[in-house]
Amino acid sequence: MNIKPRWRKGFGLAQIMAMIIVVIPTFAFIITILFDYWTVMQLDNRLKLMSHRTIIIIDNNETLGTFSLPEAEKTVIASLCPPSMPTLTFVRIGDMPAGQTKIESTLAYDKFNHLEAKSVSSIITSYSYRDQNGSFKQECKGTL
Repeated sequence: MNIKPRWRKGFGLAQIMAMIIVVIPTFAFIITILFDYWTVMQLDNRLKLMSHRTIIIIDNNETLGTFSLPEAEKTVIASLCPPSMPTLTFVRIGDMPAGQTKIESTLAYDKFNHLEAKSVSSIITSYSYRDQNGSFKQECKGTL
């Protein structure tokens, strides 16, 4: 008698049930976590772009004594905010050592699939050839 073990062709009921109960929901959960991770990375990238653009505008200014972000530039920078947070606030916090300028961009985002609300921030300190010293904060906020 010649009996050879062979692989069973096709899926049995146990394999189908395991696929439905375990594998497919786990795969869907991992995909939605990846979407959340992608969203956080996009927010971080946008905040860095906002900080970089703002620090360039500040460094090109003659003086920071009466500085305020120009409306045209504020509109461009606000376009980098998430669509659910269209308002950009820009505030001077205080002074830095001579020749240094600091910009801090922040936002609190709560529209994730599985993650709790996250506060994302980006801080850039610039060393200017002009004798400037200022610390600024900009934040994306939602409208009420």
